[in-house]
Amino acid sequence: MGSPEQQEEALKTGAGNVVRGSADLDSSLNWLRHISSRLGLTGGLLLCVTILNVIQAFLGLTGTFRFAPDVAAFFGGAMVILALILAVANERLRRTGDVLFQEIGDELQWNTRAEKVPPGKGAANERPPLEARVILRRFAQGTDLPLVPGRFGPAVYAAFNILMGFVLIWYYHRTIRPF
Repeated sequence: MGSPEQQEEALKTGAGNVVRGSADLDSSLNWLRHISSRLGLTGGLLLCVTILNVIQAFLGLTGTFRFAPDVAAFFGGAMVILALILAVANERLRRTGDVLFQEIGDELQWNTRAEKVPPGKGAANERPPLEARVILRRFAQGTDLPLVPGRFGPAVYAAFNILMGFVLIWYYHRTIRPF
């Protein structure tokens, strides 16, 4: 940027402050906002697909599909595969977002502390922008799946949908009788 005096002046006036003007930070925040909305979408779709699988398993166990077991098997198999794809997509988005979340947090902390706080002190002299804090908090709150919060939510959904797939296979073999 220039001489050490120019850098110090830029820090005092806020010019060149990464927190308030960096295109990299802004694009990273926008990317994290996009990931947060995608997490909400995949989580909601995964819940809907799982509910459809439960309804289909219930209807299959009550004998509702006895006249069209092939259609029920195809639909159920497609729903199980879709649920697995959504669970994997949700987990990949969460991991990508976690990396971005940590890097943005480090960048904001570094920029608010750089050359302003004596070494060993943990307090920042200024707060990161409200928009950045809101985006980070929204991501942190949006990483949990509906009904199954926590790190293992996608695994629980995947296991449950696989179980529904086994119920579907059992139902299909129970209704199809060899000639």
